[in-house]
Amino acid sequence: MLTGERIPPLRWLGVAVGLSGLLALANPWGLDWHAPGIAIGHGLLVLAALCWAIAILHARRHRWRLSPLQTLPWQMLVASTLLVPLAALADPHGSVGGTLSSVGGLFYLGMVAGPLASWASVSVARDLPSVVSSLGFLGIPALGLILSTTLLGEPLTWSLALGSALIGCGVALAILARPRSKPKGI
Repeated sequence: MLTGERIPPLRWLGVAVGLSGLLALANPWGLDWHAPGIAIGHGLLVLAALCWAIAILHARRHRWRLSPLQTLPWQMLVASTLLVPLAALADPHGSVGGTLSSVGGLFYLGMVAGPLASWASVSVARDLPSVVSSLGFLGIPALGLILSTTLLGEPLTWSLALGSALIGCGVALAILARPRSKPKGI
């Protein structure tokens, strides 16, 4: 494997169960693949997952001279430098509302939530086994679905319930699978 880790069989089972949960969440059988944008949207999701996998590999293999917390301002600056022009090109007539709530939301996302989430995810990707951290990140959409059904009253479909349950089981299997260590003295 690219990270040089030994992955126990139970953890591989966790990967399979978690990925089947992700497939159930996406529910490709319930989509109209001929509708405009569906294939492109799902292709972009796969591309985003590939980019995230590359980022995890980089975080694990990089020789860190600074902590992730020290590099955050630079990461946010580079991201903003790339995303602001892209947003202007993608939606040239778009605007940010001048209300206090919209400006406050942008400030919160840019100065608090974004940097803290980036710091936490890089720290987790560096310190936990790669399979555990990857499957743990799969739990984020499942948690979002649970919160949207309980707090916002969104309908809970069979595919959402099944996918969330499978992802939870996959995460549990990955966490429970510990490589067996040799007894001392052998």
